[in-house]
Amino acid sequence: MEVFIIYATLVYGQLTDTIAFKKTSFYSMEECKVYLKDNQTMIWGTLNAHVEKEYPNASVTHVGCSSTGAFKMRPNV
Repeated sequence: MEVFIIYATLVYGQLTDTIAFKKTSFYSMEECKVYLKDNQTMIWGTLNAHVEKEYPNASVTHVGCSSTGAFKMRPNV
C-alpha cells in the first residue's frame, strides 16, 4: 500500500532540497491533495516558520503531494 505525503521543494543558492510536512500521511493521492487544499493556510504558515528558522536563505519553489517512495534513496546508474 502506497503512502503519500505533503512535501516542499526549496532552493538556496545553487542547491535544491526537499522536505516533508510531518503532520500526517495519506493513503491516497486524492486524500493528500484535498488536505493540502483545505489546510493551505496552516501548512504555509508552519512551512514558512520552519524555512525561516532552518533555511534562512531558501525560497520555496513548490509544495505538493507525492508517494513516499519517490523520496527513497536510489543508487546512481
